[in-house]
Amino acid sequence: MIKKKWLGILLLFYVILCFLTGMKLVGSLSAAPPDMSAINRIYKESILGFKNGTFQAPQNYIYDYAVTDSSGKLLFQTAENIPLTAENTIRSHGIILDLLDNGTSYGKAYIDTGYAASIQAVKIRLVWLIAAMAALLLFPVLLYTWYLYKNIVAPFLGMREFASHVAAGNLEFPLPMDQAHIFGAFTESFDIMREQLKESRQKEVLANQSKKELVASLSHDIKTPVASIKLTSELMLVTEERPDKKAKLETIYQKSEQIDKLITNLLQASLEDLGELKVNPREESSHILEDIVHHEDYYGKITLEPVPGCILMMDTFRMEQVIGNIINNSYKYANTEILVTSRLEENGLLMEFKDYGKGVPEKELPYLFNKFYRGTSHREKADGSGLGLYISHHLMEQSGGMISCFNREDGFSIILFIPFALPAV
Repeated sequence: MIKKKWLGILLLFYVILCFLTGMKLVGSLSAAPPDMSAINRIYKESILGFKNGTFQAPQNYIYDYAVTDSSGKLLFQTAENIPLTAENTIRSHGIILDLLDNGTSYGKAYIDTGYAASIQAVKIRLVWLIAAMAALLLFPVLLYTWYLYKNIVAPFLGMREFASHVAAGNLEFPLPMDQAHIFGAFTESFDIMREQLKESRQKEVLANQSKKELVASLSHDIKTPVASIKLTSELMLVTEERPDKKAKLETIYQKSEQIDKLITNLLQASLEDLGELKVNPREESSHILEDIVHHEDYYGKITLEPVPGCILMMDTFRMEQVIGNIINNSYKYANTEILVTSRLEENGLLMEFKDYGKGVPEKELPYLFNKFYRGTSHREKADGSGLGLYISHHLMEQSGGMISCFNREDGFSIILFIPFALPAV
């Protein structure tokens, strides 16, 4: 309210100032009246010139003039282009003097009062008047425009920018609270809303984190008794001789192994979401790969060609997971012999796992490493989760390597690329 009052007083002051300035300038627009004393000196000097026969301009004359005799002959002039007819003199607002003395008419004097120059001066003053009035009126307009921008437009633009950041999910972008403009109360409410949204999002993240940690913890706890069941049934299989009981023990062993794999996949997925599926590659001999393949050859269907000797960068534990996933998938979906070959490339070792099954439809190949993806021909198998190859792809990328796959005419291949260890500098 106080600001509006002072703004009104300021505008009133400028209106009065503009009015007074305009009145003063308008008063100065009229031309100056003729100087009668100067005209009288011209009259006397002209009469004297006729009597003496010699004309000369009076001292300190301010008007140019010309003198003609009774016949209109030019006898004297102080400047060129002085009107010498009554019509032209009247048109230029000059003065015509009849030169009479004691009843004798000598001629006429045509005086140029400088009306054209006065008109030019009036035009200049008029231009200055218009400029001054425009400046006096423009200043409060600019001042009020600045006031509107500062108190309405700028806050509105700030709120629009704030809204765009919030809509994009950036809840760290604050909205300055300023009660000085008309949106002051709204800015405080909007910033409180931002803080509450931010708090809600943090709570949501913590809740999801807790759920993932719970899943990971339960998965880890369940693995222990399942592993005990698996080992116990395996031991009993070795000692049991009766076929009927041995068949039941074989079922228990297979189901416990199946549960163990599912829990392992669930645990790995949970740990990955929690950011705990870490890979720590270090220098290792390539011959470790032979031990890993032999360890995963449960059914004796793998033919392993010698692995070229070299030093590789890999995480042995994670490589066991990757190779285990590849071999288990081959057993599960192809159930054929597996040929493992290796060769050295420019920057690392290529290891190819070949089975002789039906392969994968070409249109599904780009999706095999996606999370939870399972091929259409394998979805009838209940023990798959669609995480094995996804986790393998993640682990290989984290270790600086690569995994790929393709169909062959006689089966399906998966290739691992393991980088060489960098030479010491």
